[in-house]
Amino acid sequence: MGPIETLAKIARNTLPVDELVNIYTWKIENLIGRSSGLFATEEQNLLLSADTAFEQNRLLKYTVERQLATKPLHYPLLFWIIREWGGIRAFKTSEKENAQNVVKINEFYVRISTLKPLSSGLFRVISSLSKLASFWKPSDFTIYDNRAVYTLNYLIFKANEAGEAIKYFPIPGGSRNKMISEKPIELLINQELHANYHNEDVAYFEYCKLIQSLNTVLYPNFPQEPFRTEMLLFSSIAIPFKEMDGKFHNLNPKTRGRLKKNVFKKCKPLDPNQKYFPIQRILSTAASTHEETVTVSIHELNIQVGLMGKGGLPGVAFKYSVFWGNDFNSPTHTQKQAWLSQGYIVAQLKNVVDPGRKEGDPIPDNGTVTFQFIKNSNFDNQLQSNTALEQDLQLDLESLYKKIQKEINKNAPTYFSTMLGNVDPIGLVESHIEGENASDGFTVLLLLGRLDLTLEFFLVNQNKYHPLFPDLLLSTAKLRIGRL
Repeated sequence: MGPIETLAKIARNTLPVDELVNIYTWKIENLIGRSSGLFATEEQNLLLSADTAFEQNRLLKYTVERQLATKPLHYPLLFWIIREWGGIRAFKTSEKENAQNVVKINEFYVRISTLKPLSSGLFRVISSLSKLASFWKPSDFTIYDNRAVYTLNYLIFKANEAGEAIKYFPIPGGSRNKMISEKPIELLINQELHANYHNEDVAYFEYCKLIQSLNTVLYPNFPQEPFRTEMLLFSSIAIPFKEMDGKFHNLNPKTRGRLKKNVFKKCKPLDPNQKYFPIQRILSTAASTHEETVTVSIHELNIQVGLMGKGGLPGVAFKYSVFWGNDFNSPTHTQKQAWLSQGYIVAQLKNVVDPGRKEGDPIPDNGTVTFQFIKNSNFDNQLQSNTALEQDLQLDLESLYKKIQKEINKNAPTYFSTMLGNVDPIGLVESHIEGENASDGFTVLLLLGRLDLTLEFFLVNQNKYHPLFPDLLLSTAKLRIGRL
């Protein structure tokens, strides 16, 4: 049995392969209504006559393919695919407003037409651009959606456990999808070597080839419709999300923070007088005796924190699991430094949090928190102090945040509160500016007429910090504030 056959067998045992028509629910009725004359009346009637969302989208593939066959760079239609059908609502709607994206679309079209490797700039927005490819030639190209890639990587993980040696596919720039960020597949795979992943320049082409091969086995009657397998993967993300429970050292890795370059970033330790230092002390002791798994009752943690004289654990610790997250970039959640500084993550919560909890409810008798030590290969232990320029950046970000607080008052985007006390100012700027969509904070300030308070405006106008950031990030910032 070869790798494709192994993957197909695992897919059939794991995913609802025969239920695709029922589980794919991306309806297009309202989207067709916003197509502004892109489809003839008979085309609209045909699309809307289909009984299921799956069949509607199947017919849409071929309807659009016929249009693009004579005019592949029909921008109004391409914009509609990304913005309306694809759900990328921040995407600009006119060629004039969207000049930079037009350049990317043109370059992407040339590269996939000639099968030339993709640049890093194109791969960063592959989830959007691949939507176009899936309509240009649906028999060859499928959508590189993060949800589909996540599910596929999980199947590959299971296949590799069975003895195969299949490379994984990178998810560019992480993901805002809750399932992907809560249980990142990178942690489960534990692959410290990038050689175990396809290189980004060819990942999309390898992905399409694998989907095509897998589709011929899963849906042998439809070998020219690889989008069936992509739709299956896209619609089944909840399955690997659930199955990942217990897969990492028999624990449930609820890593609510984001992975950065496939490693966790080790936080600076807490000072002995800080509220959550007792948790850090427990884990420091465990680390000194090489304990990989540490399970502590929530009662014990509450007592130990209370001994600091600043009250026990706050109510949110028993109400929201995000309190126990592993987000190394969040300065407002100082409690996470207690475990990340010692090389641990919160891997499992049992009977600890309850969203319906009311003030005054007793602490759960059987609640426990399990911390899991992360192998050094997955942990960035380089806690080098910031350079003088980075320290200046940190101070300027804090000043900007205070200015926002003062001048915007209660309408200030809470998003910007992460500027204050952040231990990684470069990572903060990158995480809030990178990507094709502007942040919520940027949008709020734009609507308030205070573009001058955005991170993008700050970065563009602070030339001394430009050496700290890649050209693409600077271009993105300039484009958003109208300087490009």
